[in-house]
Amino acid sequence: MTALHLLFERNKGLELVQLAGCTNAVDDKAMHLLTKLEDLELLDISYCKKVTDAGTLPFAQIQLPITQLALNGVNGVSSAGVNNILASCSGTLVDLELANMDHDSFKNDVMSMIGKCWSLETLDLAGALNLDDLAFQVAQKANEFNKQ
Repeated sequence: MTALHLLFERNKGLELVQLAGCTNAVDDKAMHLLTKLEDLELLDISYCKKVTDAGTLPFAQIQLPITQLALNGVNGVSSAGVNNILASCSGTLVDLELANMDHDSFKNDVMSMIGKCWSLETLDLAGALNLDDLAFQVAQKANEFNKQ
């Protein structure tokens, strides 16, 4: 167990976790431990290269009060993995950063979950090269469905 893992295990009251650029510290085990932080409001794991879709799976099973989420350049996580994290906070999320998600596994289907984030005020998709107009149509359909 790493020191970061111990930090998360011993400090369950953490509300703000900003680890952008900690490329060698944040891994799938750390992601699993983050799901135990019931008061988590801000999560920034931008450019954490050791995080994969496996690390996002526990998020799909829980609800967290995350209002700010930054996953910029987390290229080990596909759109399915992003959707796992978004599922845990779609009702509370206000600010979402998904910039520089330029890898082939980041596709249009992420927009269906983004369309379910009803409180969203800020969306950063700069450099998401694989998204096209169809992606925004998917988001709009998800949003319209949720309003019914």
